[in-house]
Amino acid sequence: MKERSLNGKWALRCEEKGICAETQVPGDIHADLFRAGVIDDPYFGLNHRSLRWVLGEDFVYETTFRAGQEERSAESAFLCFYGIDTYASVELNGVLLGETKNMFLRYDFDVTKLLRDENVLRVYMRSTARIAQSFDCGNYFATFNVPRIFMRKAQCHFGWDWAPDLPGYGIWNDVTLRYGSARRMDRLRWYAYEDGAVNFRAELNFGGEDVYFRAEVALRPGASLAEGKTERTVAATGTKNLVNLYVPDRELWWPRGYGGQNLYEYRVGLYAADGTLLDERRGRLAFRTVEAEQHPFGEASVSFTLKVNGVPVYCRGSNWVPAECFTGTMKREKYERLIRLAAEGNFNMLRVWGGGIYERGLFYDLCDEYGIMVWQDFMFACADIPEEDAAFVENCLKEVDYQVDRLAGHPSIVFWCGGNEKTGSCGKMIQHGDYFVDTLLHGRVATLDATRPFLRQSPFSLTDNGNDRTSGESHCSSFEEALTRGMRNYRKAVAEKLTTFTSECAVLGPSVREQFERMFPADKLWPINEYWEDRFMKNPYATVEFSFAKQEVRFAEELYGQARGLDDFIFKAMSVHAESLQAEADHSRCSAWKNSGFMNWMFSDIWPSGTWAVIDHSLQPKQAYYRLKRCYAPLRPAFAYGQGGETGAYVLNDTREDFAGRFVYGEKRMDGCFVWKKEEDVRIPAGGHVRIGAAPCAAGDYLYGELLCGGARVVKEIVSPTMWADTSFESDYTVRLRRDGRDQLADITANKFLKSLYLHFDRNYEYRYSDNFIDVEAGETVTVRISSAREIDPAALRFSDFAAQEG
Repeated sequence: MKERSLNGKWALRCEEKGICAETQVPGDIHADLFRAGVIDDPYFGLNHRSLRWVLGEDFVYETTFRAGQEERSAESAFLCFYGIDTYASVELNGVLLGETKNMFLRYDFDVTKLLRDENVLRVYMRSTARIAQSFDCGNYFATFNVPRIFMRKAQCHFGWDWAPDLPGYGIWNDVTLRYGSARRMDRLRWYAYEDGAVNFRAELNFGGEDVYFRAEVALRPGASLAEGKTERTVAATGTKNLVNLYVPDRELWWPRGYGGQNLYEYRVGLYAADGTLLDERRGRLAFRTVEAEQHPFGEASVSFTLKVNGVPVYCRGSNWVPAECFTGTMKREKYERLIRLAAEGNFNMLRVWGGGIYERGLFYDLCDEYGIMVWQDFMFACADIPEEDAAFVENCLKEVDYQVDRLAGHPSIVFWCGGNEKTGSCGKMIQHGDYFVDTLLHGRVATLDATRPFLRQSPFSLTDNGNDRTSGESHCSSFEEALTRGMRNYRKAVAEKLTTFTSECAVLGPSVREQFERMFPADKLWPINEYWEDRFMKNPYATVEFSFAKQEVRFAEELYGQARGLDDFIFKAMSVHAESLQAEADHSRCSAWKNSGFMNWMFSDIWPSGTWAVIDHSLQPKQAYYRLKRCYAPLRPAFAYGQGGETGAYVLNDTREDFAGRFVYGEKRMDGCFVWKKEEDVRIPAGGHVRIGAAPCAAGDYLYGELLCGGARVVKEIVSPTMWADTSFESDYTVRLRRDGRDQLADITANKFLKSLYLHFDRNYEYRYSDNFIDVEAGETVTVRISSAREIDPAALRFSDFAAQEG
């Protein structure tokens, strides 16, 4: 079938408020009202508090479009809505087509006999707020908001401890007109096998009489079908049909760092007996297998290891939440920048968290291309699931069918997961939803796609406590514990916890000053005030009642002394964020005999803020991002504090090749001189994480590790066992700037130990840095590459560091 976009400028009306404005589809009503001057910027200050009225009103979208002769005379025609948030009635030329009640479903409305030369299409949005009031919440439990669990809508839209109570509203995804033959493929799935075999399974909307299939697959990854293909023609045998092909010398798809991301173009056409093309599907396929190995070890533990193509993969990742409050405003460029940052940051996995959305196809395409594995939650989070409501369950199962069918062709997706922290998954409280998760959801997914592991919830374990660290995967962090034990005991607290897989590790840290200026008025930037408390929020279910803003200040001042102002606070609190995450990540990776994955909470922000994310809403990486980039390097030295109180030196090799070289490690003073030093020839097997020896270090000094191969440095690491607490720094360095093509290179030489050097421009989100917030040893020179789509003016480059925040 052919497909024509109806995206673009529509009209938006709210009769109750007398509003008539231009709207953008896809988009969101809040964004439209802001562009029209009806409301103030929802992301600034406290403006969001005054915008609840929007969700309480009904709105009408309207557009007109012409239908040509080919469209009007087609055997079938459908209006397709790929995403409406959430409750709406759709009308064409005065005829009611149907209603929507799930933002995660595509709705197709048959308009075969309704198209005219001139057509009027209206979408009547129904107030989500009023519908929410109609639910009987009974004895159901949910964090933050109970009525949300009855609505198939992004659960974080109703407020979380990092998201405002500012639900999206409107047509958030594409609108198209599809037309063509009445005979078509309803579903096409492919299965690719390690030996090069490809099995296509096509389901038709009719009995398959007098039609045939032609399937084609490119012979080489990345090549077009026109450059060489294998093909086969097979007559249809009924509603369900099979077509097999074989690709010689196939190349496997691998996660980033383990091999290439080999993707093969394919096409499957459905033809009438006379050769007329009736329908076709195009896409990319890949050869790869995936399994979750769970094997007993020790006295009472069971491993949890992801294997891709039979090879154990250490997962180094983060949790992905929606990157915009208003789902329809998310731009292609933002997806591309975020996934590229993940790849450049050595992340090989992103978990699409269950309180957000199933992302657009572009997200998964990019993950396929960059080798970023995807852990895909179904959209249930931190709540009961009302499985007693038959209509709700039916709605959910339609969603599961649609999303699995839509997403299963992406090799990047390695896990299906039943949701996030359902009651019972983080403790022993079992209420509503286990039958839905374990029987209905799991059974449906297994029927639709048996090629991937299904995890019932995150976290999960094999004991009564769903967050037990002896099996499965856990949500685990020592950050909240530091409120009572103190930040100076952080490494010790981390060493006392060891999971088989950490799927969420939550640590707080602020954004750069530019982000604060984008969200707060100038007179509210510092000190902490009601704007901070509103924006940074708190966890109402925490064991210690302490807002996130106050936590950040407390931890920063405990390690580094009183914050003298906003900039001083940012550098100190960012350092806490980076040091804490490194302690957690290194402890996990250095314990790979038990642990097989680590993911921080979370990757990016849903709106301008300064808490969990490692990349802020304006796409500026925080210090913690660059620290994780170094921690996540596939081959690197590392230091980790053990339960016995001894720090160990390790070499970590998350590649498929053995490493042979020399490991130099020791203790250094702040002047860069060794207190003690050891050198050893090492051979680290592929996938190996090897403890080399003890690494004692006195307060005020730091640990140094360096890997050499053929006499040349491969990578180095420096770590302060005290997280640099009570350490004095000076801003004493020189910079030499030079051009390399369109890029700018900055050679930084430190005369004295330089802490957290931050390179930045105005509108810094328009620039990319190979590294930032850099620690440079005394006498050392490091080079930073700066890239941008715009012309770089070296005179506009500014520098700040831990000791000097102006410059």
